[in-house]
Amino acid sequence: ARGGAPPWLRWQPLPPVPAMPPRYGGYQRKRPSAAWRKQEADYRDASAEPEYGEEEEDEEGSNDWQPPLPPHKRARTSWTPPRTPPRRPTSGRPPPPGRGRVSTPTTVRFTSLPSEYTYDMVMEMHDSFGLEVAAVEDLDFELAEPSQRGRGGPSVRALNVRYSSEEAALAARDALLDQPVLNRSGKTLYLGAELVAEERGGQRLAKPSRGQQRPRSPEPPAQR
Repeated sequence: ARGGAPPWLRWQPLPPVPAMPPRYGGYQRKRPSAAWRKQEADYRDASAEPEYGEEEEDEEGSNDWQPPLPPHKRARTSWTPPRTPPRRPTSGRPPPPGRGRVSTPTTVRFTSLPSEYTYDMVMEMHDSFGLEVAAVEDLDFELAEPSQRGRGGPSVRALNVRYSSEEAALAARDALLDQPVLNRSGKTLYLGAELVAEERGGQRLAKPSRGQQRPRSPEPPAQR
């Protein structure tokens, strides 16, 4: 065509793009050469060893620090079972120490006590005779049984009273021995009192009081 291509289709050179200034940062950050030269000069002047009178200090400022010593090695130990003493034969064996020794008697056994007597009545009886009620530690009522007068007699029982000391037990025995007491039906009974020494094994040994004999064990019935 005459005249050629339209002007907007003709090739035109692009305008020159201005060069971007260099960017420094990240891993490609550059330092001025003057700073490098100054650092190299300072490094050459610095000596590897400290000068006289100057010692290196740690972060806390103490130059006496030493590494901790390792723990001591423990000796190898092995568990050994305890040795048991050989068993002796039972026959002819001596009693263990302390067996059979009688302790200080602090218990009084009262007999011929009316069966209807209760804890409060026993404590009132102690108080009426001027005995120390606080010294009574324990009361043990035995089963009721008919008296020695026969089956038709009044029902009585025995009572074991433990006191805090031997002096209190002796005072109670001396004060209540042969004392007349009335039962519910109005019959008069006379108390019996005796010291009871407790063995360490738990068995009670009765000590007869004044004017009384130690009760004998009942004889076995004759075999027919």
